[in-house]
Amino acid sequence: MTVADIGANIGFMAVHVGEAIGPEGTVLAFEPEPRNFALLAENARHARWRNVIPIEAAVGERAGTVTLYLSPRDSGDHRTVPGSGDRASTTVPCVALDELAARRRTAIHFAKMDIQGAEGQALRGMAATLRSPEFRGLVLEFWPDALRAAGEDPVAILAQIRDAGLRCTSHPAADADAAAFLEAIEPNGSRDLLFLRP
Repeated sequence: MTVADIGANIGFMAVHVGEAIGPEGTVLAFEPEPRNFALLAENARHARWRNVIPIEAAVGERAGTVTLYLSPRDSGDHRTVPGSGDRASTTVPCVALDELAARRRTAIHFAKMDIQGAEGQALRGMAATLRSPEFRGLVLEFWPDALRAAGEDPVAILAQIRDAGLRCTSHPAADADAAAFLEAIEPNGSRDLLFLRP
């Protein structure tokens, strides 16, 4: 199994996933912020199976570079989408998951995504992966206000995942009535969603 950890931060989840999938599996751990990446790389070196591959890049719609806006207070809140207030920024590499999978000649089987509103761009860059029968599921931090700030329609994001054949098993209302599901999320609130292929 190959798992993509998109927004890996310092690798807490990546290392745990690597432990769960065992020595025959691989975790591709994407983190664009240099200090977080250094800690991710160190944690990957200490992973039991040495099956976590740190990749210093953001994940988006296409390969290239993007601007990363840095949070002065929260190392988990760096964004490729401009936020409110003045933030220092830096240019970082960006990859599209479909292109990376094709280059590596390996299918992606599962993904975890927490990238502060840039999920729409990343999902468009993994459209073929999402539709693949080999892709079994996705854990997604769904933050409607951050998606809107990025110019995305949160209902369309849910529809894209549903149209790829995945179902939200953690919050079935996200599939049954996306608009009502959104209304039930408090302002600036988020939900962790689990999507699986039936």
